[in-house]
Amino acid sequence: MDFLEIIHKELDTHPEWDLWMKARYLYWKSCEYFSYDYRVHYVDSTLKDKIKNRTIDLTNVDHFEVVCSSWSRYVYLPLLQEIGISGELRGNGRGHEFVEFTIDSDPITADACIASDLARVKMKNNTVGYILKTKSIDLSDIDQMISYIQDDYSSVDIEKQQKKFDTDWLSQSSTSDDLLIEKIYVIKEMVEEWPLLSRYADYYYVVEYLMLKFLNSFDEQRVSKQEIYDDNWNFTTIYTLNLIEQQLYFLLTETDHGCQFYEATEYDVSNTIKTYRKKRRI
Repeated sequence: MDFLEIIHKELDTHPEWDLWMKARYLYWKSCEYFSYDYRVHYVDSTLKDKIKNRTIDLTNVDHFEVVCSSWSRYVYLPLLQEIGISGELRGNGRGHEFVEFTIDSDPITADACIASDLARVKMKNNTVGYILKTKSIDLSDIDQMISYIQDDYSSVDIEKQQKKFDTDWLSQSSTSDDLLIEKIYVIKEMVEEWPLLSRYADYYYVVEYLMLKFLNSFDEQRVSKQEIYDDNWNFTTIYTLNLIEQQLYFLLTETDHGCQFYEATEYDVSNTIKTYRKKRRI
């Protein structure tokens, strides 16, 4: 894929955009297309170095998995250069890399990996790693002007749902089991509403993010998870709901045809474990 061609076609249709808008658009678009290379958490040092040092040709992208170094060096820095901005590669001294640049003498930090903006953008959420030092620029205004969002970030609806669950819990309108099951199904429905989610790392972040928002401490004690992967680096996480009278299972599964989050039978779980290499219980 010629990613630069896609970028330039969009930029050419918006000659009114200033550098603030263009830089933000490039950040958003890079997070929309690229995903975190989840293998880096499991591989040996040799493969880890290959992943970290893998180059990307934006005129001929044949893989869309990145880590902080490859996204910073080969995706966002070159994109900034396309609009006449000379960014700089920075690091925190512990192997993490990100980009810093300035517009109108105002410094900006761009870090798509530190807080999973690669996934947050795909759910149309506010970003965490794109930091403006100036207080005179409202990032949400820019995001609406470049059509990243039409109204609000997805976090607004998520917070509304979170408050509803908190109210249901306090009012005891549902049994604890029923409410927990409802929460997991709402998470499933939300995940299905974001079509830009494409790879396991994106899905995993979003499911975990929503569980953190919706599940209270009592819920968390009753949900266990186990992550496994096969020889082709397809990942699966098994979520077990330990209810009063039964156990329910949900699988977050990656295949060569995409990723799914769904309720599974005990038989499905057993077969999945047999065909994957068990890695760890989280």
